[in-house]
Amino acid sequence: MNIAVIGTGHIGLTTGVAFADVGHDTTYINIEANHNDMKRLREGTVPFYEPDLELLLMKNMTADRFRMTDHLFEIEAEVLCLALDMPHEAELVALAEQVCEALPNCAVLMIKSTVLPGTCEALQEKLLAQGHRTEVVYSPHFMRKGSAVRDTFKADRILLGMSSHRVAEQMQRLHAAFDIPLYETTLRNAEMIKYATSAFLATKVSFINEIAQLCEGIGADIEAVTEGLSLDGRIGGAYLQAGIGYSGSGLAKDTSALAMLAHMNEIDMPVLKAVLEVNENQVQAFVEKAKDCGALKGKRVALLGLTYKANTDDLSETPALTVANTLLSEGAEVIGYDPVAIESAKKMMPNGVLFGRTIAETVNQCDLAMILTDGLEIEAFPLNDYKHFMKTPVLLDGRNVHCPVEAEGAGIHYISIGRNEVSDSFVP
Repeated sequence: MNIAVIGTGHIGLTTGVAFADVGHDTTYINIEANHNDMKRLREGTVPFYEPDLELLLMKNMTADRFRMTDHLFEIEAEVLCLALDMPHEAELVALAEQVCEALPNCAVLMIKSTVLPGTCEALQEKLLAQGHRTEVVYSPHFMRKGSAVRDTFKADRILLGMSSHRVAEQMQRLHAAFDIPLYETTLRNAEMIKYATSAFLATKVSFINEIAQLCEGIGADIEAVTEGLSLDGRIGGAYLQAGIGYSGSGLAKDTSALAMLAHMNEIDMPVLKAVLEVNENQVQAFVEKAKDCGALKGKRVALLGLTYKANTDDLSETPALTVANTLLSEGAEVIGYDPVAIESAKKMMPNGVLFGRTIAETVNQCDLAMILTDGLEIEAFPLNDYKHFMKTPVLLDGRNVHCPVEAEGAGIHYISIGRNEVSDSFVP
């Protein structure tokens, strides 16, 4: 099938390359006409960090299944896909009208971006009123930054919201090669499923973080508790990792938007409010652990992992921003390190933050080190090296990437989430 994908960033590019990889003739349209990004893409270079995406891009460009253009009028498409990372609803509707005017023969307009319930129905009605016969389909993405390629090809289901079944067969053919179950429903139901999914996962994160607080208070180990919970098939282990909370452009944005939607419709959602409150408090509670180690003024503190999750260069709503600002306000000297996002961090982190080129360089002569993001490089850094390089080996692990027993063996002061503190020889 001939597919056109309009979008920027992870969602648009990953969607376009994925359709090409399963055999569709795909054209990627850059609506923002960012010359530098398009130049890099045409050279086979992805302008942001996403594992495996660049290899897939080159593969499909070489096979001539994936092409790029800056102009709508240059394409012929049976299905036009709008896949913007974080659009405002008004922006998306205006763009949809523009493309339907430019491509009157396009049968299907498929929306991949996350939009509030009712958006697609209103768009369909508007297009019909303007004389367009294009059918709106809502098929939201469930990809996560850092694993977008895997999430696309190994999804649990593909959601298809439609106002009628006239294009159901076409949608089935479009997605057949993915070999992923399809779930067909209405436009509004599909929009709600997307938001409810994010809210439920956020609820699991906040729940396990509350349990972790209780574990600290009574001397239980959250890792053992989580393992026992995950063996129950009704619960599972996904999103039950205690830490400093969820953030970024997925769960955080969607959960807050759902709360706003409930407020606009005068519906009280106490569980969702509690989820948001617990998550907001989690980062500050982690900073309080640092304060409990002694006055921060004049201390040198290393932040390890500056993005909101591993394997991405996205710093949107990352806990590192809150932590760095708090530490600086307390008079601490802050130095940060991230395996893939140093250049992005230099643009977004607060003024005064220094940056290391390696973990060893970053923690050298530091009084405290705080792990904010997991990831192979941070997990693999030896605990003994913290004792070797740091002025005082105090490690606060916000992602529970290390084992308290191993930390005790390394002779460091180790503080994690929901587990006993290792502090045998530490005097604040």
